[in-house]
Amino acid sequence: EQGQYDTAKRYSDAAVLVAQKSKDNTVIAYARFLVGLLSLRQTSDKDANDILMSAWQLTPDPDLRAEIESTLAKLYSDRQQPEQAKIWYQRSIQTFEDKRSRVKDVALRLAAFGYGEAIYRDYADFLLKTNKPIDALQLLDRSRSRTLEEGLDFAGKQPAAPDKAVANPRAVARNLHAALLFYSLGPEQSHLWAVTANRTQLFTLPGQKAIQALVKKHQADIQQSSDPARMPGSAAASLYEALIKPAAALIPAGSKVFIIPDGALTGLNFETLVADGSRYWIEDVAVTTASSIRRLSVSNTATPKKTAKDLLLIGDPLPPPGDFAPLPDAATEIRQVRQHFQPDSEVVLAQAQAIPTAYAASSPGEFRYIHFAAHGTASRLSPLDSAVVLSPTSKELGDFQLYARDIVQHPIDATLVTISACYGSGVRNYAGEGLVGLAWVFLRAGAHNVIAALWQVADSASPLLMDQLYTELQAGKPPDEALRAAKLALIHSSRIYRKPLFWGAFQLYAGA
Repeated sequence: EQGQYDTAKRYSDAAVLVAQKSKDNTVIAYARFLVGLLSLRQTSDKDANDILMSAWQLTPDPDLRAEIESTLAKLYSDRQQPEQAKIWYQRSIQTFEDKRSRVKDVALRLAAFGYGEAIYRDYADFLLKTNKPIDALQLLDRSRSRTLEEGLDFAGKQPAAPDKAVANPRAVARNLHAALLFYSLGPEQSHLWAVTANRTQLFTLPGQKAIQALVKKHQADIQQSSDPARMPGSAAASLYEALIKPAAALIPAGSKVFIIPDGALTGLNFETLVADGSRYWIEDVAVTTASSIRRLSVSNTATPKKTAKDLLLIGDPLPPPGDFAPLPDAATEIRQVRQHFQPDSEVVLAQAQAIPTAYAASSPGEFRYIHFAAHGTASRLSPLDSAVVLSPTSKELGDFQLYARDIVQHPIDATLVTISACYGSGVRNYAGEGLVGLAWVFLRAGAHNVIAALWQVADSASPLLMDQLYTELQAGKPPDEALRAAKLALIHSSRIYRKPLFWGAFQLYAGA
């Protein structure tokens, strides 16, 4: 990788000698694979082809086979033999998918795609080089939200798409009356596909390191309670110029926009970006985050069932043990949310009643809206151990937490789940899945929309935002327009709440 081929060859030759003493064909094949890679750089690709093929034929290991197949595909691409390259790229993806299909544990399936991401990206780059941008988009989209989708299909929550592997992007945009912005971050350059009912256009963006640096700076600005719309040269303005401005002509004011993010962009609320150096993008458009175009194509065919009750409201718990600060405004939020519903159509679990087992016992699948007002935890090591922090039932450690792994076991059909808690979106990003945490498991359980927080929630602002949210929902607005109106009410106020720290944490995710 550093171009030090003589040194690399010395190590590779030594590896071959050691491998010859092994009885493991994969060890021998891997040493040959390295020789083949060096041959590609130093000698003829004919020699490299023969060496790589011998390694491929020798090893039964699917990871190594997929890597060799992808390398052979690049070799044929460099030879200007696109049909052969296509065959080997498709072979490498199939090898990876065959292995992934044998992984049954949900947590392991989430991590599994990290091994296949580079294969999909390499094939997509090949399709772009051969002037097939729509094929590249559909390939990348096929790699997104796989574990989420499998959970929904397994639970019987979703009608099958006509072709689960491919969705027609423009048809989806047309059906949703929206623009779709699909991002793919790469080491050297990134890509944006902007899709409307009548047009699909590809834009080249900066590499992922440059984008990650801007996202990190923007997030730091927000956490310092800055007001980027009033900060010349802010990271928020630079991100808008890099990520949105190229496609701005396709997105008129008043549009609905679905963002399908990638990498560091999964932790970015696009609403907080500053358009034309003067206003937040949310002032122009209604933004929803989606996991894939394919998922959106199925979502649009699904109509929420007639639910028996309107609202399941859980929160304002008794203080649990540990370092959880009191939530003095949680009671206010509970009171303000419930006033938007008839008493006989709501179930309210607060204080001592707000215990983890009460969630399943309340039959959550019967409710149109589910709302939590409590602390939340997000686990980076094990995202399915993320939890809503509720009232303790005993002195047992952890008995006050409603864990993500338990939430996903109970199918729901809610129009909207709102997690008014810190870090409800999660903190760990998985290749192909995005952030995995409380929001993800409610989506996987069958929620049609989820509102969750990307960072620590300002306790004093949440009741104001949620009160306005339900005012808009009860007036007949869909979740995206209702959340936008609630945020705009804070932005256009003369109070400190106009800053993104107070409204930007909450993000809307499109689900089942």
